Amino acid sequence: MDLYNYDDEPRPADTSTWKSGYLGCDFMRANRAVIDFASGLLFIKAEPSAHR
Repeated sequence: MDLYNYDDEPRPADTSTWKSGYLGCDFMRANRAVIDFASGLLFIKAEPSAHR
């Protein structure tokens, strides 16, 4: 995952200070999440509302 793109921040010139991140499969499955790589969006299924 490109954390700089995700946070809308510029990458530092010194590559030794770059940070990286990964979104694990366990998170994706537990939250019924879907990543749309074309649009750069993460979709998470909303929980049912307690108010009807």
